[in-house]
Amino acid sequence: MKIAKSILVTLALGFSSHGIAAGVPITDTVVADGKEWAQVDLFNPALGWNSINAVCSGGVCTNGGVLNGNDMTGWTWASIDDVNALFNYYIGSPELGPGPDQYLPQDYEFVLTFFNTDGWIPTQDDGVALHTAGVVHDSATTLSAM
Repeated sequence: MKIAKSILVTLALGFSSHGIAAGVPITDTVVADGKEWAQVDLFNPALGWNSINAVCSGGVCTNGGVLNGNDMTGWTWASIDDVNALFNYYIGSPELGPGPDQYLPQDYEFVLTFFNTDGWIPTQDDGVALHTAGVVHDSATTLSAM
């Protein structure tokens, strides 16, 4: 009887730790300007900089690295210039970058494409505006977009 319990406990722990370590493939994505982007809400609540950098040091994610249960194998964490290029695609001109920047549009039509047409998921809705926020690999700061 004691042997059977020990074996069952060992098997249960083995399956449990295997499932957590593996992570799930990222399938909730958006393709914009020919690049595939993982939805930002997959990493909320916001992960700390040290957690992200441990799995994606210098922006390159390690094989088998897991963040919020997501398998990061093959992914690259976006830099500020990557994010600027993404928003320049939606804006329709090279308004942002290089480096940290901000854009105060006269026309918010690109926001409709961002959220409604391409299906980006907001990480916050304050009742007035939708927001998408994330962390970029070359700065330990949070970028808020829209």
